[in-house]
Amino acid sequence: MRHALEHVKHDAYITHEEFETTLIVFGRKLWPYQLAFLEFVAETEKRRADEFFASHVRAFPVLEGWFLEWKRGGGHAAQLFGGSWAHVGHLKPEERAALCEVLVETQRDVRNATAATVSGPEKESYQKRILECTVLAEAIEERLENLRRLADDEQEHPLLAAELRQSVRDFERGMAFLKKHTTFEHVCHTEARVPVRRKIIQSLSQ
Repeated sequence: MRHALEHVKHDAYITHEEFETTLIVFGRKLWPYQLAFLEFVAETEKRRADEFFASHVRAFPVLEGWFLEWKRGGGHAAQLFGGSWAHVGHLKPEERAALCEVLVETQRDVRNATAATVSGPEKESYQKRILECTVLAEAIEERLENLRRLADDEQEHPLLAAELRQSVRDFERGMAFLKKHTTFEHVCHTEARVPVRRKIIQSLSQ
């Protein structure tokens, strides 16, 4: 791993595809750990994000009026993490800038609290979830290999073969957190739709 990282760091002629492939190789190895961690992050957000958010808002008097109104309306920090425009669309530029700082600090606190949790009281649960995610990753890899074989077998339909290879690449990117999160269900759905896509492509070529 260290050799590959040094190669990426010092090779001035590395292509974008080669660089991305290196990221994907490492990302797929880390995927079970990252996925498990993000699940614990989500739990920490539910329990403590509002607490962290409120503590950082106090450092910005410009947000005081907005914060009180927002809380009266039942606002939660998690809504803002998702970029909900309804809660911030009316803010002035300086208020938005302050809010961005608050959100960055809040998310940092959430991740730090999660790290403390998974290395402490929830360590056993976290390790168990990593093992479960590892099994899931292996199942996804098996399905991706099936898609690669299907693509290789579609010599009569190069368009479908290209679609399948692109889907595999996108799923690989998702497992390296370079694209939308890859799920086992989505991979299976893509495989199941191959006969349908083949019929559509055949009908278009007639």
